[in-house]
Amino acid sequence: MTDRFELVNGVVEEALDLPPAERDAFVSAHCASDADLLAGVRRLLAISNSMDGFLDSPPAPLAEIRPGDVLGGRFRILEELGAGGMGSTFLAEDRQLGPVALKTLHPEMRHDPRATERFLAEIATARAIRHPNVCPVFDLFTFDHARTGPLVAFTMKYLPGETLARRLSRGAIPPAEAMQIARGIAAGIDALHAEGIVHRDLKPDNIMLTTGRDGAVTPVIMDFGLASRPGSDAPAPISGSPDYMAPEQFRAAAAAKPADIYAFGLVLFEMIAGARPFPREDLLPAAIRRATEDAPLVSTVAPWAPRAWDIAIARALSRDPLQRPASASELLDQMESQSAGRAARTVRIEGRCRRKRSGF
Repeated sequence: MTDRFELVNGVVEEALDLPPAERDAFVSAHCASDADLLAGVRRLLAISNSMDGFLDSPPAPLAEIRPGDVLGGRFRILEELGAGGMGSTFLAEDRQLGPVALKTLHPEMRHDPRATERFLAEIATARAIRHPNVCPVFDLFTFDHARTGPLVAFTMKYLPGETLARRLSRGAIPPAEAMQIARGIAAGIDALHAEGIVHRDLKPDNIMLTTGRDGAVTPVIMDFGLASRPGSDAPAPISGSPDYMAPEQFRAAAAAKPADIYAFGLVLFEMIAGARPFPREDLLPAAIRRATEDAPLVSTVAPWAPRAWDIAIARALSRDPLQRPASASELLDQMESQSAGRAARTVRIEGRCRRKRSGF
């Protein structure tokens, strides 16, 4: 399938070098003998036209919040934990309740109705569920900050530990530990889906690993800024992190549970193999690769991986959402199944699915 990727990528890159008015004629001339190629290239050009601003760097804050600042006479800022396109998260000492995580909307975005709506939606989504593998959100606050002016923020449980991304920076996770962490992530995903919530940005950076007094590691899903929920308006045409987006997300398809299952499959692959199945790429090459290539089997990177893991993760990373497991827990059940008959049936089903796909 690499040749197919290179062919599509080459046509798209040449077309993008032309003035917009000349692109369709160029594509029609180069793809006239291949209807699937023509349709795929046109779709990817449409994606490129709709991605303006998608990967732009967030504007620099007008003025930073600093350690030692006290917000609302109650929250003393201790340190910044992370920053994203919409806001920053800080460790703060709540003078009434102790340490909390406090997330603020970037001050320069407070006059952007869409940004404010997304920020409030994140709070509403996170508060809709109570589960040990989902980060709990507490309250919404507004502050008058001396340097930034009015601030909107919410508090959530402070989770000491490290993100799964940081853990993976040290390499693959031993199999037994990986499966234990995966079970917790799956429980959180299934709990979200049971409430009709699709996370849409599941990735190692958004999973915190906390260690209890007994030494057990509990994964906790965080960051619901891109989540969709029942009754919410349609999100922006393309949203997510390209390294962990499902093929249908690149096509601006409506958010659905299979997109989270695909992202979970990518996270599983990375935990087991210590590497991603696809190279890190910009949005358009990533979209082309997801449309034209199946992910490699995890055993090509981790030869010790059981055949059942190859089969289950390949299903999760199917380009066809309908072929993916119905739930995150079902995916793990398939990984743990040692039934030769069940594995053989899944192999035959997977083979038929791959033969039916044209690549777009």
